[in-house]
Amino acid sequence: MRYRLLISLALCLGTQNILAQETTVNATVVYVAGPNFYLSAGRAAGIAPGDTLRVERSGESLGSWVVISSSSRRSVVKSAAGYELQVGSEVQLILPQPAIPIDRGIDAIVDAAEEREQVSIMKSNTQPVSRQVERPKASLMGRVSLNIGGNRSTTTSLIDASASRQRITAIPSISVLLRGRDLPGGVTFRINTRAYYRYTDQNTFANPASIRLYDARVERQFSSSGLVVSVGRFNSQHERFSGYWDGFMVRAGRRRTGVGIATGFQPSRLNEGFTADLPKYSAFVNVGFTENRIRYDGSLSFTDIVGQSGYYRHMIAGAEHKIRLGRSRISNELQINRDPIDGAWKFIRVRGSANLFFNDHFSASVGHDRYRSFSVWSSSVIPADMRIRSTVGLSVRGARQFVSLSTTRSQYGNQEPFLSVAASGRLRRLPGNLDIGSYASYWQQTNFSGMSVSTDVGTTVKSVNLRLRYRFSHSGLNGIGTNSHTVTNSLIYRQSRRLSFTIQATILTGSVMTNYSLFSGLSVSF
Repeated sequence: MRYRLLISLALCLGTQNILAQETTVNATVVYVAGPNFYLSAGRAAGIAPGDTLRVERSGESLGSWVVISSSSRRSVVKSAAGYELQVGSEVQLILPQPAIPIDRGIDAIVDAAEEREQVSIMKSNTQPVSRQVERPKASLMGRVSLNIGGNRSTTTSLIDASASRQRITAIPSISVLLRGRDLPGGVTFRINTRAYYRYTDQNTFANPASIRLYDARVERQFSSSGLVVSVGRFNSQHERFSGYWDGFMVRAGRRRTGVGIATGFQPSRLNEGFTADLPKYSAFVNVGFTENRIRYDGSLSFTDIVGQSGYYRHMIAGAEHKIRLGRSRISNELQINRDPIDGAWKFIRVRGSANLFFNDHFSASVGHDRYRSFSVWSSSVIPADMRIRSTVGLSVRGARQFVSLSTTRSQYGNQEPFLSVAASGRLRRLPGNLDIGSYASYWQQTNFSGMSVSTDVGTTVKSVNLRLRYRFSHSGLNGIGTNSHTVTNSLIYRQSRRLSFTIQATILTGSVMTNYSLFSGLSVSF
């Protein structure tokens, strides 16, 4: 009981600070599929499907993104408006820091303290102290999101101004996330699905209605042996090379250290549906430990995709290492594939990055990424071009300000490499609870160049976040230049962390295109 009084007092004094904290998670875009971005951060960083995240890129606000699905180390997010992001782009995800529930926080901490005390008593007494542990009750939680986005665009030819084309599209969708925990037999389940309809006045979609299943797994954890069995559709949480599965996985070990195997099928890359043409098998090992201020996590894996019915067979070996020293992080990733044509093992991805914090205000980042995609279709024998990207950046942070500068060298296949420079700044917590940001970038090639400048201002009034953003872009190709102006206005309303409403309007006018788009979304948690 002596713990309870002291901890209660500490929580009462610290509750306001706990509830007000925010967490910034650095992530890399690893894949782009239309409005969906695949990021290198997931549940281990506190990102859960259905979450609405505020996103920044070097201080530039990119609005709010909705998390469609997530694994331990990866997540898929959907943006309400298009942004010039590509594979390798670095973004910052701003999410609320989970607070300790007031009704259970004190009891949870007291239980842990009393348990530690009993362990010390057990060491000094021949009679161990027994403690009755109450079994957790079964629970069901989830989130339902209703979204609709539409736009009307008009394109005009630079050669013939009278030749224009207008297009109208609308995409209503519903997303459902369900999680059941502590069910009879120690079973948990998870379902994450999205249904949508794509309307266009041009009738360009062969299958306008679609249902996508991102997660549908049942898991059973055996606490005594550390064995976890997963069945259904899932994304591997323990390594980042085998991807999504329709199958079966067994893992033995602790949360960060263990070994496992998986067998099943790879979902179709065309519509994410089930196909028996891509059976695959995988084995992996994880190692993780924390020693003083050093945290290490690594994984090794081997995956064999046995292509059938006109598909290639691919063998993939991958290794990943992450080291965290204080707030600084160093990571590298290596992937090799066995070429299905000549049988040789070839590097597919070599990636390394470091984020170094010299003090509370000054940090630097450096990264290098070499990546070549591969095809599972036998009809595609032309190897994809290697994409090479190197980045160096510096940033300065203050209590209310943030400034960053970065330069990137990019090359795609045999094309001429080009250099880009970006700078950004942000002022926070100004009078009226305002925050103001700006962003500028420039890139140059022999026959192609471009620049982009944007600024945004936002404020939060009680449960409502308002933001207005303006962007100017210019690009030139072979002496022909085009300009565009984009204005985006967004409103996000949240109530008691269970209800969220978002509406965003965007107007783009330019030399060859005019576009009006509107997005609205309603999310309810239970």
